[in-house]
Amino acid sequence: MNNKTPKKSKPVKQVAVAERREFYKDAHASLVKLAVTSVVCLVVSIGLAIYSHSSTTKNVYFATTDDGRLVNMVALNTPNQKDANVSAWVQEAIIETFDMNFHNMKSQIAKSSMKWFTQSGGEALVQSLDSEGYFDTIIRNKLIVAFAPTHTPVITKKFYNSSTGKYTWHLQMEGLLTYRTQTKVYSDTVVFAIEVERISLREDPKGMGISKIILRKK
Repeated sequence: MNNKTPKKSKPVKQVAVAERREFYKDAHASLVKLAVTSVVCLVVSIGLAIYSHSSTTKNVYFATTDDGRLVNMVALNTPNQKDANVSAWVQEAIIETFDMNFHNMKSQIAKSSMKWFTQSGGEALVQSLDSEGYFDTIIRNKLIVAFAPTHTPVITKKFYNSSTGKYTWHLQMEGLLTYRTQTKVYSDTVVFAIEVERISLREDPKGMGISKIILRKK
């Protein structure tokens, strides 16, 4: 006969408590991992938001010329041309403007005004020449007029004009204004004082226009 006392099994209640503790332990660990992950994601999101807000995107715009070339669009309050380009442009403008005769004088001035001058600058040029009798003199004497520069235009001042909101150049150019008739030729040494300002590329391919011009004999 076997007198050994049978081994007692662990109470059911204790097993349930142990399992519950393991469950809560695993759940707590999962919550901690989830919380850490959430904090990391939040920090990354805040960092990206701050970077996105603080960094500014600079847009660069381009226009196209008649021959299809891209031209960087520069704000009107800053220069868009080198000094040498401005001087060459002014010289070409004045030579073309004062290349006229008694037949085409008014149409030539009107054409040059639209091509080289701002609207107000072109209107002022026409009014000045008309009021001083320049047109009448050319027609009456049947003159042929031409201008030949003796020096390259010199930039005397360049600045941002706060009254117009545009970058502006002041130039001076000296040359000979020649008048021809069928029998005579005579010339005047003249000095042009010229003001050029930035304008839209829609108005001029170079983004410049003559806003003021003063002609005086030397």
